[in-house]
Amino acid sequence: MMRKAIYSFTMSLLAATAAFAQITNSVPEYGTFSDIKNLKRVYVYSDDLESRGVILEELGKGSQLQVVGKLENAEFFIFYGRSFFDTGYSSFGGIFGGVFGNVTTKNTAEVGEYYVLMRGDKLESGAYRPRILWGKQNLRVIRGNAFIKTKLPAKDVTKKFVKELQKARTETSARSK
Repeated sequence: MMRKAIYSFTMSLLAATAAFAQITNSVPEYGTFSDIKNLKRVYVYSDDLESRGVILEELGKGSQLQVVGKLENAEFFIFYGRSFFDTGYSSFGGIFGGVFGNVTTKNTAEVGEYYVLMRGDKLESGAYRPRILWGKQNLRVIRGNAFIKTKLPAKDVTKKFVKELQKARTETSARSK
């Protein structure tokens, strides 16, 4: 059931990507970080403002990228979406379980989907084929009402993206020397 929900969410995200990036629902192309290693202008879309803020904050930490507010001004795109799934319940009784009874809490998982895309080949219709460069899923489990210190999926995956982009840029500059 969870796989079906993740698949459905991924397909919805890709469909939204096509609409926002002025590209069609045609079969995508695939690229690599070398496609964007020298690009600077990025458009960031998230289905919630909190995650978008987290992504912008991480990108501002030395990634040398300029976030733009319009798709038309972007050289490539970051799309992020998240969803929550109930994963069951946990029951436990403490030291005083006999006095206070058992405590039952609902467990929830947050799944973050992160895609980096750019415009691919221009089609006869004038639209662009999507070129998928990188994608990651991150999972955070929230156990009941417990405040477990975990990284937010948007923050963690943006750090991974920046690290991979910097690695591609470093490899390129090392080869050119």
